Amino acid sequence: MKRAVLAVLLLCMLPAQVLAEDIDLIIEKGLKQVQRGNLKGAYATFKEALVQDNRNARAAHALAQVSSFLELPDDAVFYYTAYLYLEADYLTDAEEILKARTKQERAMYKPATLKVQVEPADAEVTVDGIPVGKGTFELKVASNRDYVLESSYTDYENHKSSVILQPGEVKSVAIRLDKIIYRGKIKIKVLPSDSVKVFVDTKVAGISVKEIDTTEGKHLICFKKEGFDRWWRYVTVPRQGTVELEAKLREQSRPDESCEVFPTED
Repeated sequence: MKRAVLAVLLLCMLPAQVLAEDIDLIIEKGLKQVQRGNLKGAYATFKEALVQDNRNARAAHALAQVSSFLELPDDAVFYYTAYLYLEADYLTDAEEILKARTKQERAMYKPATLKVQVEPADAEVTVDGIPVGKGTFELKVASNRDYVLESSYTDYENHKSSVILQPGEVKSVAIRLDKIIYRGKIKIKVLPSDSVKVFVDTKVAGISVKEIDTTEGKHLICFKKEGFDRWWRYVTVPRQGTVELEAKLREQSRPDESCEVFPTED
């Protein structure tokens, strides 16, 4: 009877999604296994679907329900949490899903609580490869089990760590992603070319250098040569690219000016 109920739930409650054909076929295979009463086989099949597409909410939901019927509350709580996160913007039955997760939490044997905070706050965190949240969140987990936490965000270094919690432990994990410092180059051609002191953002970069390696973005480039007016320009250095800069110095015609201060743009 329980298996029949589960089959109906899976067929009726799983959200419709546009799926890649192979994932769709895998999930359909799992549904047929449920109908035949092969819950362990369905569990493995739905897990295969989630491995191939870790953002597939349909597979996460199916795993949560099958885990519940197999009396695997640790897994059920985990997959309900993933499902709630993945479908947060589309759920119409969130209250029922939360009730189902709470029921499974009560059935967990010696659970622990993992509290996660990640910066930047929009960075997503996966646990054992499955997305479960971003920013600040918490989840009930099994004790004495090694969980792998990963996080990534555009222009930041990836993070990977593992954590094992003791029964009843409440553990806070702070993940701070390091921003990637992208660099670029400035190719310089200046006349006259000898004994020209080159400054980048008011700091000496060298004498008569032909190329500067610096961070991407806007930089002040200034040339100083005895007997010539100071020459300066702001240039934008492209990410992992090169910008060319040409300058012709003018013989001194105004009071001496320093390259060690940012000029006033009139």
